[in-house]
Amino acid sequence: MKKNFSRILVVSLSNIGDVILTLPVMNVLKGNFPQAALSVVIGPKAQALLDGNPFFEAVYCYDKHADIMKKWRFIRELRRQKFDLVIDLKNTAIPFLIGARTFNWPRLKKKKRQYMGDQHLQALDFLSLDHRRQAALTLYDDADYRAMLAVCAHYGIAPAQVSSTVIMAPAARSSFKSWPVEKFAGLCRLVRDRYSDYTILLIGSPEETAVVGQVAAHAGKAVIAAAGAFSLKQCAALIDHAALLVSNDSAAMHMAHYLNRPVVAIFGPTDPVKYGKNSETSVIVVSDEAACLPCEDSSCKRGRECLTQLEVEEVFEQVRMFLRA
Repeated sequence: MKKNFSRILVVSLSNIGDVILTLPVMNVLKGNFPQAALSVVIGPKAQALLDGNPFFEAVYCYDKHADIMKKWRFIRELRRQKFDLVIDLKNTAIPFLIGARTFNWPRLKKKKRQYMGDQHLQALDFLSLDHRRQAALTLYDDADYRAMLAVCAHYGIAPAQVSSTVIMAPAARSSFKSWPVEKFAGLCRLVRDRYSDYTILLIGSPEETAVVGQVAAHAGKAVIAAAGAFSLKQCAALIDHAALLVSNDSAAMHMAHYLNRPVVAIFGPTDPVKYGKNSETSVIVVSDEAACLPCEDSSCKRGRECLTQLEVEEVFEQVRMFLRA
């Protein structure tokens, strides 16, 4: 079924990384319906990433913790927009509540070992769209880029040095996905000692300041800790221009995947088939020792062997593939 739609709404997810995984759906919709006004519903955590982006007519923030009256006003506002197509990636009642003319039916949640970005795209199957027709959704603009350079300069990184910066994101939304602090610090030391021309920059959200600080303290000199220094859009600009990102399974990793930038992704309990990518610009590193992978169990009783047994040298071997001698 291929119709012309004038007002399209995508109900995306809540967490930053999960929202990034849904962006290809929006690329395809805008590519096939370039004249349509496209809006999106996201959670509060990801709002700063998409707010003000000219790709969207409107970015609606849904807070599941809001009281019933605020939720009703939210639905009433969406009803007023008279969307003629709704793509709901959360399997909510929103398409029914706002009276959408065309929408994807809720999907049965099956445990598939398939990349989540591809799973989300399957929500468009009933429209028979050409997935090769995609409109570019940029995550930052010139102002964000200039602001990123200003933050880097504050930490002593000149604009010309950004392209030879190795970014490390040692934290994640859930600590059970994080490679140990001392391992990240050991990697910092190896990169610093073998590749002295590169700058090592540790990033993270304001809530991850403690973890980033611990890595910097263990790593010693010539490592810059900048948790909370970059906005989400500035972080996208930084990843887009840096030499490499080394990250856990996190929003930063998904950002690098979306931007098609070099990333070494460290996986533990979460499933690299569903959330990772192996490509010319992306390498997944997992432990060969842990037979329980991927358990996806945050209540691990085995001391997170999958991450504690992953050695620094194993990750460094992948890092050096992206760095010039």
